[in-house]
Amino acid sequence: MKLDLDILNQKLSAVGSVSAGRVHWFDEIASTNNYIAQHADAHGRVCLAGLQTQGRGQRGKQWQAPFMSSVLMSLGWKLPVRNIGGLSLVCGLAVKSALESMHVAAVTLKWPNDVLLDGKKLGGILVEVTGQKVVIGVGMNVNLGDEIETEQFPVQTRLPWTDLHRSGYEPERSSLVAALIIQLSHTLENFAEHGFDSFRETWMQAHHFHQKPVAIKGAEDVEGIVTGVDTDGGLIVDLKGETRIFYAGEISMSPASGGV
Repeated sequence: MKLDLDILNQKLSAVGSVSAGRVHWFDEIASTNNYIAQHADAHGRVCLAGLQTQGRGQRGKQWQAPFMSSVLMSLGWKLPVRNIGGLSLVCGLAVKSALESMHVAAVTLKWPNDVLLDGKKLGGILVEVTGQKVVIGVGMNVNLGDEIETEQFPVQTRLPWTDLHRSGYEPERSSLVAALIIQLSHTLENFAEHGFDSFRETWMQAHHFHQKPVAIKGAEDVEGIVTGVDTDGGLIVDLKGETRIFYAGEISMSPASGGV
């Protein structure tokens, strides 16, 4: 079912959102992030699609989703701050808050950009920055259907996946998207004023792997205990007494058991 843009814009207008009247829908598009990025006046502009043919996630991975099975959304924002460390993490907190406002429980986060439901991957966030222009892409599984081939979706994930339908949730899609836009906007405004440090403790409480063993894949493969994140959003890991900090784009992280 196609998203009801009239209902969505009414919800955005009701709270004075800068995105009201600036939402674009496509049945099919190459990339919602690319569409927003090509606009000089991207602030508050939103792109939604039923299908992406060139959707992508972190480290160039492909993001696949059957037609109308997911929320595929990008939001443009002007962020006049010099240090944007931790931006993808605070966007995760915004998505978590939006889901909780829709009465979705047991939402946690996986550093640096995954949203989990009951410990399974529900969605992901891709933040792309050009100067002061920021584009936040959100992909969220709503109802992938029964015919989805688990070996192909999501591509290269290290966690089992889920969708809202499988977990017993059937949110009205316009309301869900409105909640995502509103929470992201509010979070970005706070981030611009206060930076990541004001979100740091809250994010660590939401991290599914906080104080847990993880396996880290990068230039070298190591295992350790996650002890937190630093003021730039770097992941702090205790490697048998040696403290190391890892940054987005350098590593991938999975449970140390390797059982998924």
